[in-house]
Amino acid sequence: MGIKHLQHLLKPCLALPLLLSGGLSSAGGHHDHQQHGAHVHGSAELQLVQEAQRLQLSLRSPLANLVSFAHPPQSDAERAELAAAEATLKQPQQVFNLRGGQCQVTAIEDNFKQLFSEANSEGHWDINVSYQLQCAQPERLQTVTIELFKQFSGIEKINSQWLSEQAQGAATLTAEQPLFELKD
Repeated sequence: MGIKHLQHLLKPCLALPLLLSGGLSSAGGHHDHQQHGAHVHGSAELQLVQEAQRLQLSLRSPLANLVSFAHPPQSDAERAELAAAEATLKQPQQVFNLRGGQCQVTAIEDNFKQLFSEANSEGHWDINVSYQLQCAQPERLQTVTIELFKQFSGIEKINSQWLSEQAQGAATLTAEQPLFELKD
């Protein structure tokens, strides 16, 4: 079963769009201001797709969840705050913790550089970050704990969905419940 087929199954089953429609790489090479889901401050989206030994986690969050502003940075302080958020998101251990699977991050892509390069008439800026991993024992991958609530107080909930060759699911994660199980 290919990743495209898994993505096709995920969309209608979970009623949330995947950012992965371009395959296992989507965050860095493509800038898209169209809203795939509702742009809601305090809420973010996380998708996880596992195929064989490949695993991808994709995060989409309004900018205002990560920094104290919702516009292009206008001062040195805002530029520094945005750079700190970017640095945090490029440290996978600050974003998520996997139990089992022996997974290693092989690539991280994001849209920080493209974020303000195009005019956005609606003034909605979303951060997209995609983490590609290679798992030595994907069948042993049990849980994912999201660490973002500790890093960014603006994130109140994360609507998550996951799909593997064996299972699929969805959950709303919060600071009180930041973990989802990949096994039934």
